[in-house]
Amino acid sequence: MRNIWIGFALATVALGQTVAQVERRLEVKNAPTDQAFMEMANGIRTVMEIQGLSAAAAQRTITLHATPEQVDGAEWLLQQLDLPAGSSGNDGAQFKMDELGPQKQPIEGVVRVFHFKNPATVQDFVEIANAIRTVTETRRLFTYNATMAMMIRDTPDKAAAIEWLVGQLDKPSDQPKDGDGGGYTGLTDSRGDTPTRVFYVKTAKNPQEFVSVANAVRSTAQIRRLFTVNAQRAIILRDYPDTVATVEWLLNQLDQPPASTSSSDEYRIPNATDESVRVFHLANPDLLQQFKSGAAEAIGSGGIFVFDTPRVVMLRGSTSQLAVATQLINALDGQH
Repeated sequence: MRNIWIGFALATVALGQTVAQVERRLEVKNAPTDQAFMEMANGIRTVMEIQGLSAAAAQRTITLHATPEQVDGAEWLLQQLDLPAGSSGNDGAQFKMDELGPQKQPIEGVVRVFHFKNPATVQDFVEIANAIRTVTETRRLFTYNATMAMMIRDTPDKAAAIEWLVGQLDKPSDQPKDGDGGGYTGLTDSRGDTPTRVFYVKTAKNPQEFVSVANAVRSTAQIRRLFTVNAQRAIILRDYPDTVATVEWLLNQLDQPPASTSSSDEYRIPNATDESVRVFHLANPDLLQQFKSGAAEAIGSGGIFVFDTPRVVMLRGSTSQLAVATQLINALDGQH
């Protein structure tokens, strides 16, 4: 990668503050295709928020018109991305922008590039990147598919959470998954701590079963930031501690289906008023629809989640509603 200085200008920003604008041309050496070159250029534009960026695929040049800090960040990004085939990048490196910004307000100023080594396909790589983007709510995240590199720009705590997630998810698909060590606890929002966790569903026999388990957990726990990585059979989530505890309990129940019809103990939702969860494993497939129609009539359908594969009924409701459901399950099971 080679850069050429062209010139400079001045631009006016909010409150009349003047910031120097410079032009610089960067030459890309290792993009294998025009599409790869444009991915690289668009990633730099997105992460560094450079509106004055033009890309010439035929010449493999990127011309920048931006602040010196943006230009320096773009050049640093290109150094991390424009690597010869087979080279591995320095995932520990980072570029730091002014942490306060021109108006002395905190900004998302940590720029990182993560080079993935283990996804079997580009689709698997993109799925992991999308999961990370969704769970951490990172706006400036872009992928360079030619070398499976993910570039991000965010706050120091978000960058640390992303690094932790990459360490959890960039693993060979056949490597044993032993849990996430309790998760990452460095993120918060206006209501408090929001732990990040990765759970591996070991008993799902195929992608359809895995997705069913994830949907069951999402619906029953009423969790918003939950995403799946099919190749790893991994569920990635971030929420408040009470919700995360509910998800962990549910997955422990779902990931150990017994051979005969049975039910879990009742789990009381932390800090909820008379609201609990219960999981039923049904040995007989005929019980599923019979139970669903009977339970809907007896207690209402709002908290009933039925999944054909695996044969699981999950209920969320009051203690009295769960008692009615348990009686119905036992009665139906006695008829078969």
